[in-house]
Amino acid sequence: WEARFCAIEKSARHWQEGRSAQALADFFVNHHGEDRIKKEVNKVLGQDPIVALKMAEIECKCPFDDCRNTRRQDMGIVGQTKGGKNVFIGIEAKVDETFGPTVGKAYQEAQEYKRQHPQSRRVERIVDLCKRFGVKPDDKEISGLRYQLFHFTAGTASVPMNKHGWIATCGDIGVHVMMTLVFKTAKYSADKGSKNKADYDRFVGRFFKDGRLKDMDLPSRPYAIYCEIPL
Repeated sequence: WEARFCAIEKSARHWQEGRSAQALADFFVNHHGEDRIKKEVNKVLGQDPIVALKMAEIECKCPFDDCRNTRRQDMGIVGQTKGGKNVFIGIEAKVDETFGPTVGKAYQEAQEYKRQHPQSRRVERIVDLCKRFGVKPDDKEISGLRYQLFHFTAGTASVPMNKHGWIATCGDIGVHVMMTLVFKTAKYSADKGSKNKADYDRFVGRFFKDGRLKDMDLPSRPYAIYCEIPL
């Protein structure tokens, strides 16, 4: 797992004991991660539960547009329900790392970058992504939300519309799930963790209803699941 992760990242910098990449591996290898994933997802699937997890990939590419820097989920899993539906589970792993910059900050930095690099599409990407959610990046109520949660949602919702890689071999996806796993390792900060949870709740409260994405200009409506896991 470590070798695969470092090969994809082309660096070992983010593989640290007690941080998110290593904690995700520890969870699956040593703490019955597959069983926990199925249990949590089945809470929202009801009478057609997942019976098997068929395929998975770490640093899973989940493009939602044609920009060069493709959205990557920390892990992508395809499972199958009792009734034969394929379920895609996009995982964002955290310890106490933030959900990245706010939309407002990302938009400001993209504008500044574009002034120096006129060919940059960063501004266009942020505007287009926000448009899919029916908002603008400089809207007062939106600028303070975390940008990573927008592309986490869009990436999950777009599988496998771009027929990318191994996911395309699994057939049609009937259910989409975006799962945030927060690992409470020895390096977890409760203060940082509570702030991250508040950021998550603000985003979900704005765009989700009863745990599922509202109608948006996206290919599907993922369920949102948030789990805190002591390690």
